[in-house]
Amino acid sequence: MAEPLGRSAAGPERADLVIGNAIVLTMDSGFRILAPGAIAVRADRIVAVGPDPEIRAAYSAPTVIDASGQIAMPGLIDSHGHGGHTLIRGWYEGATADRWLAIFNDFYRTYATESFWYADGLLAAAERALAGVTTGLSYPGSTPCLDDLTAVRAGSRAYREVGVRHVAAVGPGPGPWPHVYGGTTKLSLADELELTSAALAGLPTDDRMCTVLPAPSNLTMDPVGAAGDEPHPDTPLVWEHVAELARKYDVPIHAHAFRGMVTQAVRHVPEIVGPRLHLAHCTSQTRTDLDLIAEHRCSVAHGPYTHANVKAPCHVLELLEGGANVVIATDGAAPDRSFDLLAQVHPAIQWQRIQANDVQVLPAAKALAMVTIDAARALGLDDDLGSLEPGKKADIILIDGRAPHFQPLLPELAVHRLAYAANGNDVSTVVVDGRLVVRDRQLQTTNLSEITTRATAESRAALDRSALTGALESAPAAWTSARY
Repeated sequence: MAEPLGRSAAGPERADLVIGNAIVLTMDSGFRILAPGAIAVRADRIVAVGPDPEIRAAYSAPTVIDASGQIAMPGLIDSHGHGGHTLIRGWYEGATADRWLAIFNDFYRTYATESFWYADGLLAAAERALAGVTTGLSYPGSTPCLDDLTAVRAGSRAYREVGVRHVAAVGPGPGPWPHVYGGTTKLSLADELELTSAALAGLPTDDRMCTVLPAPSNLTMDPVGAAGDEPHPDTPLVWEHVAELARKYDVPIHAHAFRGMVTQAVRHVPEIVGPRLHLAHCTSQTRTDLDLIAEHRCSVAHGPYTHANVKAPCHVLELLEGGANVVIATDGAAPDRSFDLLAQVHPAIQWQRIQANDVQVLPAAKALAMVTIDAARALGLDDDLGSLEPGKKADIILIDGRAPHFQPLLPELAVHRLAYAANGNDVSTVVVDGRLVVRDRQLQTTNLSEITTRATAESRAALDRSALTGALESAPAAWTSARY
């Protein structure tokens, strides 16, 4: 008779971590659910996933977690967000999106310091980790801040210290140029493209704790809603540069996309539009835009809580049914949202059902794929992340299913409970790259109290530097009126 998986004549194989007695959502090609299931980890990789008795017999480890009453699943992947935003979250509550962006594009370029970006990175990474997000993408600022890569380097360093994978989205912001940093430094479009190249060449990415994507703020250099038949004069230069970087480093391209931008791109630089193009929002799209996104199998990061989606919803169902890879993202963490990706799943489902007037669209299981394996595919990381399979990176989270809102927790209902009832506060344990980052809801890698103290001080200091005296004021009628 063949020996059980991993067992040799000398006894069980050595692992570094075994998680057992869990309901395991593998998110593999067969979408297997194992109950009770177990996972064995050696160094930074998963070595076995299977029925609990089989894995326990085959592997021994110095750290064994009994996950009775819990759901094990791949770490969540937040494929669109922004650096800096945790420290200005809630400022100018009720401002229109246009006014908010105008204020903070200037704020980030003028008043954000290295210590500001580092404090934000620590807080964002900690918030993501505690909510079960093991990989998170961030633009530095509302639109990319590229003065000397200070923001990108400080943010990535902070994420690495906390132990969360960071995807740095780096590219030129929208014109007009030059962009002025610190009140004196002027950067042309050529300067920002050169800095984009430097980021991809210079940031440490060999261990996949950091990934850098070429990411112009918008797919075209036009302001939001202003894309016409012909691209902005600077757009072809950006497209050419970004496409070359994507080819050289074999990474996707990331960009915000709004009305008319995809149509422009297909017309003028068709080679950049395809499965390696990962677009954020895709709201207010024309019929032609939607057809092209689907036809070319692009990825789309949909944020159900975003201002863009409120103003002109993303047509998620049409894109999915046409062949696009649509994923759910937070667009965190300002002006009015968090990095709790798990809490976005239910509203993403409900939003589509309301739009379609049909309770049978966007199944719960598909929505969970949209924050795991589909999101990994959007970032070009699905060979290593997004599912629990031998050989993949050991990014694993445990969701505590013992709370009343999960009950009764039958294995057959695990997907339902995760999609409709769970949020980041239900995450008990987080493993990233084989390392315990969160255990029993406590951050293991850094001191959370020190992170929050630093963040508060840096936020206040930035507010004082900028003299944005109205940032924390609420509208007088906000307590009694239906509108700001």
